[in-house]
Amino acid sequence: MPTEILNTLQELVVSICDQLYAERQLITKNSVKQLVLIHELCSEEELDQRLPGYINNWRLQNINSTSSESQLSKYKAELLQAQQTINHLKTELNALRTTIVCDLRGLLNEE
Repeated sequence: MPTEILNTLQELVVSICDQLYAERQLITKNSVKQLVLIHELCSEEELDQRLPGYINNWRLQNINSTSSESQLSKYKAELLQAQQTINHLKTELNALRTTIVCDLRGLLNEE
């Protein structure tokens, strides 16, 4: 099977898996196989050999992507919390500075 057809087949499998995933349908060899055979890119025997690998690759990529997005969301939340803490500490520091300045002025005025 020529490389171009293999790349096209793999792209088609990825597209079908994405579509099934978006529609919340079960991604099985048979469900993907039926949709691929409609496009007549290869014989059923060749598809039986290649399809499990393509589906597994798609799953690995999808899991890695989902995991990365989850970690990114977690880091964004932690960053937001840290920024809020910094802002709170800045406010407290400014209030303390104002109090100290007022106390020093009061002491200087008493002398």
